[in-house]
Amino acid sequence: MNKLGRIMVGGVASVVGCAQAALAGVGSYSSSPTVSDNNSDAGIFLLLAVGALIVIKSVATPKPSQDAETAADPEKTE
Repeated sequence: MNKLGRIMVGGVASVVGCAQAALAGVGSYSSSPTVSDNNSDAGIFLLLAVGALIVIKSVATPKPSQDAETAADPEKTE
C-alpha cells in the first residue's frame, strides 16, 4: 500500500507541475518570437577569441620528438 501511495502522489505532483508550467506560459505566449540583436558583436568576438586560443595552443605545443630510450632501428640493438 505504501508503494501505491507513493506512485499516486508522484503522479499527482507531476500533473500539477505540468499544469503550473502550462499556465505560467499562457500569459507570455505570442505567435511571433521576439529576437533582439541590439547590434551586438559578442558572437563574432567570441569566435575570434576561440580561434586565437586554438592558434596559440598549436604554436606553443612542441612537436613530438623521438624518445631517446627507444632505438630507431630494432636490428641495430642487441
